[in-house]
Amino acid sequence: MLKDRKKMPEQPALMEGAMERLLRESEARTEEKLGGKIQGLKDSIEEMGEHQRKMQQTVNDHETRLGNLEKGQKRSAKEKVEEERRICSRVVLGLKLPKKDIRIHAKNFIYTAALDPNGARKDNRLQAAAFTETMFQAFQGVMSMNHQPWGSMTKMVFSAETVARDFDSLFDEQNNIQHPETGDQLRCVILRTKEQTDAATKKWAVGVMGDAASSDQKKEEARKALQRLGVPLSEQPQPKAPEGDGDLVMGRTERDGQQTGIPKPSPRIEQKGKKRMQVQNGSAEQQQANAGGEASGVGC
Repeated sequence: MLKDRKKMPEQPALMEGAMERLLRESEARTEEKLGGKIQGLKDSIEEMGEHQRKMQQTVNDHETRLGNLEKGQKRSAKEKVEEERRICSRVVLGLKLPKKDIRIHAKNFIYTAALDPNGARKDNRLQAAAFTETMFQAFQGVMSMNHQPWGSMTKMVFSAETVARDFDSLFDEQNNIQHPETGDQLRCVILRTKEQTDAATKKWAVGVMGDAASSDQKKEEARKALQRLGVPLSEQPQPKAPEGDGDLVMGRTERDGQQTGIPKPSPRIEQKGKKRMQVQNGSAEQQQANAGGEASGVGC
């Protein structure tokens, strides 16, 4: 009995240890089970987020494509309008019209050109009047401006391509006509396309940059034109300096060590100078010899 009484105080301690162990094991199992579920929830959330990002990217791609299609349609519509306006336009090189009442002046020019017996149409008065009225009613715009090679030019925009083609009948097969009043040579041309204009501008700019005789102002205009066309600076031709600029010596002279900008003569010019000096020296020596001979003759 005494021994059993001694063991009794130890039993609560054993019970407490067992309870603590059971609690720890239960917590561990709970954490293990919950941890797996929590990780599964985290994975699901990440998958949903990735799916949402992909959906958003798809939406953004669709919006970008739609925007590009709209821009392309607008650009195509604009290009179509510009092309229609181009083929309905004519430019008469060399023709200068007063800006005031310019349509009336254009109408008068058409009438006199159609009536001209030396012109391409050779209409009578009734025919010329009817033709001119058709052209006048189809005018969409008339403008006159300066033009470097021809001095001036007049652009006429008609409402239809057929009218513009009828306007061409005023000119000969080479698209030329002599002004019925002034006698000036005129030429009718169709406006270039944007591609043709860009190609012509690039050709002109490259020619200016490669011409040593071009002025600095012209070269700067050519450089800006190439820049507007999107030609990188690395691909632009380097402007050529005028001949003779490379003969300028900006270093120090051997004589005084002073920095100068005096042009150094080329070897050919320098050689000619030496020959000229030799000839002059020889002439002087000959003159001295002749003078000596004359003096000796006088003495005799």
